[in-house]
Amino acid sequence: LGEGCTRGQPCGAPEASAPAATPSGPLATPALPSLQPRSLLHPQTPMSVLGGSTLYAACVRPVTSLIEYLTPSEGSAAPWFRRQGLVLGVYIFVGTLVYGDVESWGPIDSVYFMFVTATTVGYGDLAPQTPTGKAFTSVYALLGITIVIAAIAPIVEYITGVRKRLEQAAINQAAASGMTALADADEEADLDAPVADVNRRINYTARYAKALAGPFSMLVLGYFIGRFWLRYSSGDAIYWSIVSMTTIGYGDLTPSSWHEKLMAIIYLPLAVTALADALGEVNLITTRRAIRETDFVRKVDKLLLEEARGNPEETLTEAEFLIGVLKAHDIVDEATLTVIRRQFRAITRHRAWKESDARLLDARMVFEELKIQKRVLPRTKEEEMGTSRARRPADGEKGEAGAGASAAGG
Repeated sequence: LGEGCTRGQPCGAPEASAPAATPSGPLATPALPSLQPRSLLHPQTPMSVLGGSTLYAACVRPVTSLIEYLTPSEGSAAPWFRRQGLVLGVYIFVGTLVYGDVESWGPIDSVYFMFVTATTVGYGDLAPQTPTGKAFTSVYALLGITIVIAAIAPIVEYITGVRKRLEQAAINQAAASGMTALADADEEADLDAPVADVNRRINYTARYAKALAGPFSMLVLGYFIGRFWLRYSSGDAIYWSIVSMTTIGYGDLTPSSWHEKLMAIIYLPLAVTALADALGEVNLITTRRAIRETDFVRKVDKLLLEEARGNPEETLTEAEFLIGVLKAHDIVDEATLTVIRRQFRAITRHRAWKESDARLLDARMVFEELKIQKRVLPRTKEEEMGTSRARRPADGEKGEAGAGASAAGG
């Protein structure tokens, strides 16, 4: 992107010292800062899967990252607190004031009612009685569904990330030990491998089980809450957990005391969001399986005819084929593709293109964009003069060396 120009560093400034080399071995990574494998949950920390670091990388790091994400730090609020947390706080504060004034509910009852409503569980043990309370709930319920679920989603994402990190750590350890049979078929494997062979190695039962691990853990947690916190029998505890997590909410078993309602405030959003996230993952697995098992070789004529639209000279590129498959399975639509194309046109606007040209993004255009965004600072006059002075002795030495060589040649 230009000599000595990096993000947040003036052009010509000295480069940062190189990091220490990583250990050698089957999982060793070249000492290139920009190519180090990064944790998905904490991008600043290189991911390690060697020795005793596995447990830290898989469990401890996501937990500390979650705390950093949710807790405001000095000088700036945490992302969750600044976005979802602030909106959730306003939602709870306003609802508590209104229900306390209109329905004469205490803070715990008000928050409990808002969360039972927002998660669509709707036990029915607590409901507004006044016309004003019912009118307010009619509006506030719609807001609550979006606000509460959006606020809880990052926490569920971190919990799901712990599971994925544990799986990846186990796969990496198995690969280091030569136990490649433990790993599932990889979509990034040899592209020339027979499609049928790759599909045969995919364990869909394991994939569905992994997707449902989140709600299953919430079901177990709900059982323990119902059994030991709410004092239900074992059967009632399982029944309460399932009825609550699936948002059926018959209302025959409900929290009664303030501490039971407080536990429900914490448990219900986590359980409902975990189940919704798992169902979405199951749907994705089903869609991916349908794509993998479709024999596009037998549909090649249909694919080309759809792209040609009556033009006998039309061809089908790999990009057009990918887009066609994604659209056919409703993964993307034409409106979304138009937005993406418009964004790419904006990125590549720094060069004059003909309408028939295939736009390409290169390092020079990225550098121009970084300068416009002021993420690359220009050299100051002092730095330019310093660079010139630094080059002059080298030029002089080169000249003396050249003169010496000429004299020697003479």
